Amino acid sequence: MSINELSSGDKSKILNFLEKTRVDPSQFRTTVMKTLADIFGYDKLTFWLIDQNKNIYAPLTLNLDQNIIAAYQDVFFKYDFFHPLNMKGDSFLKRKVLLIEDIISREHFEKSHYFDRFLKNHNIHYELGTFLMDGKKLIGGIAMLRSIHEPPFDRRDKIIMEFLADYISRELSIYNQISHLEFQKKVFEYFSTSSPIGFTVIDEQLNIHYQNNATTTILSKLYPNLNPVKLIPHFFSEFMSNPFLSLKQGFTKTIFTHDFEQFTVHLQTLSRHDHPDFPVDDTLWTVVIVPDKTLNRWHLPKMTLEYPLTKREGEVLELVLKGCRNDEIAIELSVSLHTVKKHIQNIFQKFDVKNRTSLCYKINQYL
Repeated sequence: MSINELSSGDKSKILNFLEKTRVDPSQFRTTVMKTLADIFGYDKLTFWLIDQNKNIYAPLTLNLDQNIIAAYQDVFFKYDFFHPLNMKGDSFLKRKVLLIEDIISREHFEKSHYFDRFLKNHNIHYELGTFLMDGKKLIGGIAMLRSIHEPPFDRRDKIIMEFLADYISRELSIYNQISHLEFQKKVFEYFSTSSPIGFTVIDEQLNIHYQNNATTTILSKLYPNLNPVKLIPHFFSEFMSNPFLSLKQGFTKTIFTHDFEQFTVHLQTLSRHDHPDFPVDDTLWTVVIVPDKTLNRWHLPKMTLEYPLTKREGEVLELVLKGCRNDEIAIELSVSLHTVKKHIQNIFQKFDVKNRTSLCYKINQYL
């Protein structure tokens, strides 16, 4: 089929269609249907999206009763000759625009369960299907429908839709990509904003590309007297002063706030070198700060090798690092407040510190 078979009037209509459908991606499918109706007279339409498993979803309709779509989705899609799952040999890969007669004879079609029990009851007798492709991937479909009182679709209609199919497919592919990115962004922002886990994206110059609220909250606990704008740079300058930690290689590190809340910091590199599908050329880093208000018991035996504690002192230390006050420790261990203070002084002495803040700092350095 060639566009040269069309009249100059049809070619002008095609150019008009292309001009009128250059709209915001969110309005593209609706605009395509309305413009097909206004310019070419295709006034009964359905426009579907198709997933990777060839299931059709998200139908839009023009001049069709919604009951038709409901019945189709509930029952009759199983009998539809144009449904991708029912087509043998992926016919749409060879021809993007098909008449019913390209699949089955008119005689057999009109005797079919699909026509007799469904289409005919809704005064639908003729159908032209256009399959929309992204490469070899089927991404959508448009069905144009006519009643017995209208002329059947012919070669001219097929040529018009063959030409338009490439354009509609390209635009739909862009629409799908934008919709997918927007969906991912909304999901990410929802969980990131509501999550207690800190999440930050930075570049090599420590410029912040994204930072959620939890990051600011956590770092404000680490540096309560610091300007919020300086939290991230200060945070990393501290880490980078440690010769055992590498920004380029990433790291995992346990830290404690001055209130003895425990957090685990994970830093990971994002680049095309490590992730070929990474969408930008620059190297970025994700910084994830996970709260854990209890001290990991795995660390206590390691510390007590260097700072030997009694069993009771170890229990007191664990509660101190949870942020418990002396009276809360006394209740938890069923001992007197005086006993708790004595154990804490012994811990300070063994760690060679004078207060809880210094103890927190020393444990952070050790971990």
